[in-house]
Parts: sequence; structure tokens; C-alpha cells
Amino acid sequence: PFEEEGVNAAPPSPPPSWPPPPYPPPSPPPCPVLPPLPPNWPPPPPQPPSPPHVRSSWGGLESISLTHVPPGSLRYLAPVLGMVLFSALFVGLLEREWASYVKMRHMWLAQRSPHNLCVLLQVHDRLIDAAALELRLRRLLPGEVEA
Repeated sequence: PFEEEGVNAAPPSPPPSWPPPPYPPPSPPPCPVLPPLPPNWPPPPPQPPSPPHVRSSWGGLESISLTHVPPGSLRYLAPVLGMVLFSALFVGLLEREWASYVKMRHMWLAQRSPHNLCVLLQVHDRLIDAAALELRLRRLLPGEVEA
């Protein structure tokens, strides 16, 4: 088709999308307009300088570490107290879980099922084979032999 129209001919335009969109795309919400500051706005007074060894606030890693705690402070006991409380909680939950586990384990072991009862017979008599031994045991213990 391009050869008939010439080399400089434009390719055909793509067909319009169908179906047309049901509504136009939403426009962004308008930005709020803030009132201007008063012309004589005084800046806040500067903070008085503190001595270099005293800080009133900490940020970042200093707030969760013990490096900013002064020597001899009782705040050094906080991690020890927290670990004691956490350990007591863990041991209490473990004891409660252990009690329920023991009850459930004893109930499971008290069931009469093949996984709880097993007898291994080693026959040294070469005159009897495995099939004959199984037949004799089935007559002796009806419904109890699983081989």
C-alpha cells in the first residue's frame, strides 16, 4: 500500500478506541491557599546553650542504647528487670503448655491401637514357616494379629 502512495506517505492512523470512556478522567484536587504571614513576624528567641556534658534530648540510636545513661544510674537495671520479666513470662507459658501436652500425650498413649502395641517374635525352630506361625497366632488371638 505504501508503494502506490509514494515513499513519503504517512502510515494509516490507528482506529479510535472502542468503547469510548464513560466519563472524563478526574482532575487533581486544588491546592489549599495559606494566608500570608504578618509582615512583622518575630522569630522565636534562641535557646540558651547547655553545658557540653548535659543533654536534654537524644535521637536515633542514642535513645535506645545505654551510652547516654550516666554512670551509677538506676536505669542500668531496666534491661535486667525486663529480661527477668520476659523469662518469667516464658517459663509460665511453657509450664502451662507442658501440662496440656502431657495430658494429650497420655491420652494418645492410652489408646488401644497397633502403634502402641508391638510384639516381635523370633522363631528359632526351622520346622515352622512364617505363614504357619501367623495362622496359629490368628487362632490364638483373633482380631489382634497384624502381619
